[in-house]
Amino acid sequence: MPLLALRVQVPHEAADALSDALLEQGAQSVSIEALDDPEAEVCAIFAGNADPRRALEEALACCGARSDRPYTVPAIEMTAMSVVPPPMSMTMFPAAPQSRAEAA
Repeated sequence: MPLLALRVQVPHEAADALSDALLEQGAQSVSIEALDDPEAEVCAIFAGNADPRRALEEALACCGARSDRPYTVPAIEMTAMSVVPPPMSMTMFPAAPQSRAEAA
């Protein structure tokens, strides 16, 4: 199932609040990008059957932010996903020999 990637530019001071509001509106993941640009770009990933446009409207209203810039909602395909964490390995080193002063 494709995912939907909502991308919108907002003033930097509104980015954190909008990020939290989008998560409350059902976004699976949110990132804030373009931190050195005049405006921050908020990218939120939604399930393919979600309505990101409605979620954005609700989130903007909830946090009192505005965005006069156009936004995009392209579909993206997940090519691989791992639900099992990678195995952990443990390297064991031999104990250092004790000096005569430590042994006494």
